[in-house]
Amino acid sequence: MYLEHFGLHKKPFSTTPDPRFLYLSSKHREALAHLLFGTRTDSSFVLLTGEIGTGKTTLCRTLLEKPPADIHIALILNPLLTPYELLAAICDEFGIPYRPETKSTKVLVDRINVFLLDKYAKGHRCILIIDEAQNLGIETLEQIRLLTNLETGDHKLLKIMLIGQPELNQLLEQPALKQLNQRITARYHLLPLDEKETAAYIRHRMNKAGSKADIFTAGAAKKIFQLARGVPRVVNLIAERALLGAYAQNRRTIDKKLVTKAADEVLGKPARLQYSLAQKLTAASFVLGLLAITIGAWNLYLHKRQADPLVIQKPAETENKTDRKNEKSAAAPTQRSGSFGQVKATYTPPAPAKPEPPAADLNLLLTRQINHPTAIESLFVVWGIPPASLEGNTACEKAAGAGLGCIYDKGDFAELTSYNRPAVLELTDKSGSRHQILLTGLETRQAEIRIDNKKHHIEIDQLLRYWNGDYLVFWKQPPGGLQIIKPGDSGEAIVWLNNRLDSVLGNDTENPAPRYFGESLRQKLVEFQKMAGIMADGIAGPQTLVKLATLAGGEDIPTLNDTQQTEIQ
Repeated sequence: MYLEHFGLHKKPFSTTPDPRFLYLSSKHREALAHLLFGTRTDSSFVLLTGEIGTGKTTLCRTLLEKPPADIHIALILNPLLTPYELLAAICDEFGIPYRPETKSTKVLVDRINVFLLDKYAKGHRCILIIDEAQNLGIETLEQIRLLTNLETGDHKLLKIMLIGQPELNQLLEQPALKQLNQRITARYHLLPLDEKETAAYIRHRMNKAGSKADIFTAGAAKKIFQLARGVPRVVNLIAERALLGAYAQNRRTIDKKLVTKAADEVLGKPARLQYSLAQKLTAASFVLGLLAITIGAWNLYLHKRQADPLVIQKPAETENKTDRKNEKSAAAPTQRSGSFGQVKATYTPPAPAKPEPPAADLNLLLTRQINHPTAIESLFVVWGIPPASLEGNTACEKAAGAGLGCIYDKGDFAELTSYNRPAVLELTDKSGSRHQILLTGLETRQAEIRIDNKKHHIEIDQLLRYWNGDYLVFWKQPPGGLQIIKPGDSGEAIVWLNNRLDSVLGNDTENPAPRYFGESLRQKLVEFQKMAGIMADGIAGPQTLVKLATLAGGEDIPTLNDTQQTEIQ
């Protein structure tokens, strides 16, 4: 009705999940990265939760839009199923034949097992995705857990993604589901958009629909955010009604007043008043949170002044800013700054498949530590580089002299392990003293660390209690020692980048990779960056290169866990 009026070729705010309209905010990029992590690693479970309307199903549809030929996906949209009905639905989705009169769960499990073994033998991966998983019954969830027992000697045959509302987390906390909860290896909770993201979301969808002008004013976008609280589905409802209202009044732009009227018609005034109250509570919480962050940042600053840092400085926040500095000086170390404050990392690995060595008391090890710089020296040794042969004032400068890239950042455990590289971590013991240790390996429940050049095994949960989020990792640079590869560059590094992108993206090509960074390579790079949850700017900076090397595999580099590297068939 209003499409011709605004020069649009399709409805921009349909509430039907449509990957073509997906707006990848930083939150949605990270959520998509967690889902992709589940497709490319030997994990059992990946969990994605979020409030109604935040975009979980759209992300799921995006994942399903163009799966590689070697990936087989079973999607369950209606989880209100008995254990038998679930197994039958999985058979239907994978195209596994079975007799309808069969009522035995064992028969169906055996059929599924034969199918998975056949696909594994061909180098294929099988993924089960269950949407609205908060509606699953306990018995059905237990049957899902039992499916993860289908495995070879060293590989899980079926990867499972559970997508649902926050109630799913509460469901998994029940004692009867303790074993399943322990097998979840990656978790992410998708939050609503903030004010800037909401405005960008509206512009993105209008542009995708063919708009050539800013129809929603800045005030209108801000009002939509306030009324919808950043929930994309509610944003769509209000914006759609506002477009209809503007069309009815023969208006070309939409202001705050028109948005308010549209929200009254879509949400009703009582609902809108509830939103306003929630906004006030949110604002109060924000002020308190900001105060807490300020105090925490100041304490962290004082703490850092008392301890030797891993490197002298942390420059710009984004990869692009780091890249521009590196572009001015090829020998400059690669460093990125992280957020202030204590990082609450979570990591719930699967149940151990084999006995693990006795775990040491981490706090006791830290209090007995003698030589803090040994951790950085040990990191060079792990990479096969004698520390005494290096020159430089910081770890990153020394790494640059050895042909290695360097990332010093603050993040969570999922981010750290996504690099799959040995890392120096900064820990704080119970007395408040800071320490540097080297993380060299990960098993199911334990981590292998080095303190004073001695190996120890500790519980991962214990490590996370003392880790403040700071980490230092090295990575092998591409041919030519480049730390940034951008459009217009040429040489062996371009061939290297092309080949690895084709490998990770599953592209079949018989032609030799070009030596020039053109538009075709930029498009492939942007596709990979979106998949990996990295800023999709078409420039291969340090963060892009290290994650690309991790996913492509095949290089002689030290890793935390060999099973975390993707096997490219």
